[in-house]
Amino acid sequence: MTDPAQILAAAHHVLLHNWPSTDVPHTLARAGFAVTVFGGPAPDDVSVTELVDGEIVDRRTGVRPESADVLYVYPWPGFELERDLPDVARTARELGAGTLWFQSALAADGSQDDRGTWVPEDDAARIDEISEAEGLSVVRDAYIADVARGLIDERG
Repeated sequence: MTDPAQILAAAHHVLLHNWPSTDVPHTLARAGFAVTVFGGPAPDDVSVTELVDGEIVDRRTGVRPESADVLYVYPWPGFELERDLPDVARTARELGAGTLWFQSALAADGSQDDRGTWVPEDDAARIDEISEAEGLSVVRDAYIADVARGLIDERG
């Protein structure tokens, strides 16, 4: 499966390894996904984002999830593809995720864009290679919150 909407529709639990804004975890929670966030470098920087009685609640758990279906990665300050992505992909595999969802934070002209998904050709090939080495499919051309909003609209 390679269609971002189909991949997300088939998922239940999305693990976020950083994110550009609360739009990502909040929209995923509103779409009905279990959302876990790796929010920092410390092992206890783990939280969940939930929809409770119509309100978004972020709750620190300090506990790594036992499983996930999709691992979303957004480059954090100091992120280096060659150094950091293999560990993220390994974590995805260890948690049983079938998909690594990579968002570049770049617009097509190479400028910074929090919703951007453009990836330079060499980086795209390397992202695919790293993901495939861990047995993961990869999405790198769709903003996950927009895809989740589409699912909300479809479900009514």
